[in-house]
Amino acid sequence: MLGTLIPSLSRDERGFSILELMIVITLLASFFGAVYETVIVGIRSADSANDRETIRIQMMKTLDLLTREASAAYHVDNSTSSRFQFDMRIGDTNGDGAAENQNNINYQVVSGSLQRAGVTILSSATVTFTYLDTNGNATSTAGNVRVMQVTMSKTVEGETLSLSAATRLRNL
Repeated sequence: MLGTLIPSLSRDERGFSILELMIVITLLASFFGAVYETVIVGIRSADSANDRETIRIQMMKTLDLLTREASAAYHVDNSTSSRFQFDMRIGDTNGDGAAENQNNINYQVVSGSLQRAGVTILSSATVTFTYLDTNGNATSTAGNVRVMQVTMSKTVEGETLSLSAATRLRNL
């Protein structure tokens, strides 16, 4: 009597076997694992690109500051490959159009870091100063410097970022 209450199921109506379910779960896990790895690699690549761009921007800002200040130099105190020290006039306090105040600006490479007035503005970098006289010849004599060239490079995750600029010391 019980056999007549429960209809017999044909082979097509019985569902999945445990073996079939395990195969499907294994395939899905492999698929989602591959998708996860692809996403993680993409995120790491984007983070690396952001890090490089941040350092490139920092180098550009440093180079811009240095060249702007150097172009306003009116006296060079020190000109070596790792140090550039100069005087710069700032401010027109009495309104006569002439700058009265003067600042002594000192850029120096110390242990692979570029410092301005003793404060590190670019770390773990290679920075080199080169100087030219009025004829465009290399010089190391502070009084003959008319053009200051700076080259900086920094290695980030195996890639070397390099920037360079030259500025004429217009007040000399």
